Amino acid sequence: MRSSVERAEAGRAPSRGRRIAFRIIATVVGVSGAAFGLFTAVFGIISEAQRIHAFHNTVVASLLLILSAPPALPVIVLIGVLWLLRPRQERPVPAGRPSAILLVLVVAAAVPLTAYALTHAELQRTDSTSEHAEFYHWVETSFYAASILLLGLLAALQPAAYRFSAWSAGLALAILGGGSLLLGDYVSALDTSWAWAALAGGIVFVGVAEWEFRRSARRTGAARA
Repeated sequence: MRSSVERAEAGRAPSRGRRIAFRIIATVVGVSGAAFGLFTAVFGIISEAQRIHAFHNTVVASLLLILSAPPALPVIVLIGVLWLLRPRQERPVPAGRPSAILLVLVVAAAVPLTAYALTHAELQRTDSTSEHAEFYHWVETSFYAASILLLGLLAALQPAAYRFSAWSAGLALAILGGGSLLLGDYVSALDTSWAWAALAGGIVFVGVAEWEFRRSARRTGAARA
């Protein structure tokens, strides 16, 4: 006979059908994001007509490939379904030990990134003539900045698995800064000083997250020994 602990663990485990549905939806979201991201990157390079959108194409490709977050309603709905398919007894965000250093970095980035996101959201509302508005580049750029903040906050809370979130947020911020330095004459590019700050901030964020992860792993290994 199974013990009470084993029965409790079995009660918390999701059903086989739920696990299969979760994996299928996650695969669809991931593959569609990666495919469209690669298409955006390649099309932006080879198409003469896309040169004017070079910076926005960089943002969109990064949004899809690094953040895996296509700003499309069907994908948002599917992500909501993934959230609902998690085991019922699990907390929405697994328990963790928040990182004071990462939280400070997120707070430091919150003001400029929020201002950047709101500015582009307003452009999407008021611009009715440019191709950037027609292709929803303003709102995609706004979504990109907000995604960096949200993933950075998730990494700073350090749930059971936070490493991927930290890398995603840090790389996305570094790409925003690096892209602005390389494509500084394009709309939406950051000013030079802010671009360097974004590039350095992304690298520092990933570095701190990795340092804390490895330190925690050493402590865990020492405790088990």
